[in-house]
Amino acid sequence: MRIGLSSVYAWRPHVEHLVYLNELLVEDGHETCFLVCDAQSPSCYTRELRGSSRAKECPACVLGGLRSFVSGPFDSLREDGSDLFGDQFKAMSHSSVCTLVRTEAESDERRSDFSQAHRRLIPAVRRAYASARAWIQKRRLEGILLFNGRMDVTRGILEAAKDAGIPVVTVERTWFSDGLLLTPNDGPLALTPHHQLNERYREHPLTRGQALLVARRIASRFLQTNTTEWRSYNLNARRISWPANQEGLKVLILPSSRNEVEGHPDWQTEWSTSGEAIDAVLRHLRVDKSAVVLRCHPNWAERIGQRTGELSETYYLDWAERNNVHAIRSADNSSSLSLMDEADLVIVNGGSAVFEAGALGKPCVTVSPAAYSEAGNCAAVYSNGMLERCEAVLSLSKKEIVKRTLRAGYTHNYRHSQFTQYVRAKSPTRFVYYEGGSAKRIIDLLKSGRLQPDDATVAVDTADEDEVCEMIIARDWGRIASLAPDEEPALPLKRIRRRAALRWLDRVRDLMPSGDT
Repeated sequence: MRIGLSSVYAWRPHVEHLVYLNELLVEDGHETCFLVCDAQSPSCYTRELRGSSRAKECPACVLGGLRSFVSGPFDSLREDGSDLFGDQFKAMSHSSVCTLVRTEAESDERRSDFSQAHRRLIPAVRRAYASARAWIQKRRLEGILLFNGRMDVTRGILEAAKDAGIPVVTVERTWFSDGLLLTPNDGPLALTPHHQLNERYREHPLTRGQALLVARRIASRFLQTNTTEWRSYNLNARRISWPANQEGLKVLILPSSRNEVEGHPDWQTEWSTSGEAIDAVLRHLRVDKSAVVLRCHPNWAERIGQRTGELSETYYLDWAERNNVHAIRSADNSSSLSLMDEADLVIVNGGSAVFEAGALGKPCVTVSPAAYSEAGNCAAVYSNGMLERCEAVLSLSKKEIVKRTLRAGYTHNYRHSQFTQYVRAKSPTRFVYYEGGSAKRIIDLLKSGRLQPDDATVAVDTADEDEVCEMIIARDWGRIASLAPDEEPALPLKRIRRRAALRWLDRVRDLMPSGDT
């Protein structure tokens, strides 16, 4: 096949991930080429995020991008798309602008900084779309591998491929680091592949090795040794007692930001806001709000580029004040884990706290679709007609919740994530690669448009899974870590390296903080 690969940003480790996939394709006899920006875009997410100039950002991006790994052939974003019109380019840049401004409510999209960022990004998306259409035609492409596909320029390339009738697979880092997130014909927010695999495997028990792999991931969060996740929160936290009324059902609300998923159809609910959804759940369960605690996400106190999450925090603090709910600010170092430990019910809106809460045997409700919402580990409640699921999850035993959490975690980490045996994280930005991966998985995904499980094996009974569940219920995190199997595959290393003259880039970047700052 003639396959194009594109990463217009030089972010680590995403360029390296595409280079790994390119090597698999070339080894299998496929013809590849590349689309890069080459400082042609009039604006982009990175420059908007940092408020920096073309002169500062573009040379570093060109230097650290695909050209520093492979020899081409290359094409760049040279078509300005000035003959193209329509609201679709505004829609394509919408997700980036929401993330840049860190919106929470629909009213935030009426801010002047929102509209200004939108106006600056629309020409960039139009140029990316036009250039991608020209690239597809020039190189007679039969498939595309694309970094991200959600943000501005990358979204323009994704939509160009779809409009040209070319199958495309977007590539991202996984939520919990190992393997690659490969999504057919959509960006990384797509939930359909998650739902399909969760529905297929949620009733199947895990082997001992599978259960231990997930248990170690969860234990690392309790032990604060989860050093490969993109961001770690609530470090050096202080344990606290339940700060609200301890009579009745103690409900902990752990909201996360909605700006990154805003506008994607897979994440839509009947609720107009998360606050409305939480109100509906509390009202349905007749919860005394004096026993409710809202813990603002620690991320909202962190600066990403030029912005903190003040819009999200303000929204939820206002909600808490209106409802006389005890609120803990994002910058507070109170332990979220200690709050989960004391809660009778945890409410989230798609965040990953369900894995820690589930490991503690706590029933959870998500008021938003999520990667795990069809896994059976929590109550998925995103309409009034789904509220009866709250009672169902409250009736589950602690062991059943733990078991379902393990299965959800394994499907997410080792079935949905691809190439997990061959792509391993050593830090948020450093990865090692192993021989043994096959291009067939990429080609099959391009041709079928349907994700297959990276690991399809299941256990014949629940005996081994039950043993691991008991260790989790005992909260023996140290023992779990010591018993977890060595994850390093017995395979030779595959060298994925920059050109020799540019390897100093990674040594410099290792001194910089991880995350999208």
